[in-house]
Amino acid sequence: WLRARGAPAIVGLMALTLGSIGIVYSTSRAAGVCFAAALVIVSLVHLVAGWPTSRRVATGLVVAGVGGWGIAGPPFFPHRVQPFAATAARGSGQSLTQNGHYRTEFWHEAIGVFKRHPMVGGGYHSLATESLGHTKPGWALSPLAHSGYLQALSDGGLMLAVPFSVACIGLVWLVLRGLARAVKRRDFSVETFVLPLTIGALLAHSAIDFDWSYP
Repeated sequence: WLRARGAPAIVGLMALTLGSIGIVYSTSRAAGVCFAAALVIVSLVHLVAGWPTSRRVATGLVVAGVGGWGIAGPPFFPHRVQPFAATAARGSGQSLTQNGHYRTEFWHEAIGVFKRHPMVGGGYHSLATESLGHTKPGWALSPLAHSGYLQALSDGGLMLAVPFSVACIGLVWLVLRGLARAVKRRDFSVETFVLPLTIGALLAHSAIDFDWSYP
């Protein structure tokens, strides 16, 4: 949307709008923060391109915002609601602090499974069953470690975690090299800047959630 013209630009605007709606209604607070940070960075670096790009930044943000607000009512919902109502309801029942505390328990359990089965792990999504009898009373149990990196350790041990880590390190290197090259050349196009930034955001969020456990 920011750099293309014609049909590709319209497709980009649609992707921004639908992606924004998906993030808002997923109720994932961590994904929302990563998305907002990436959106701010992309907008700021494109503002240096001048007034035409500034108008496109403003138009994209307005269309995405209106889309997120407009879908929160008829005909998609029987009654008009606030876009962040579900996120707020989730927050009232499970605070961000409580949610983070659960994750630390899952991470501790994943490391425990790895220590007991260092070579091959406990098996695919075995975290909950393999943690029975090895956790403190009252700890939360889940087959998902809420961290893609610790999930690999728990599920597959070193047999999975070593090649998996090598691949992730390679991705991080490509992301950093791509971002450095984009800044050096002042080329903030989709291929040279936005794509590495998006991959970096996904890698970061995968450290605190189970992004890779579902297609």
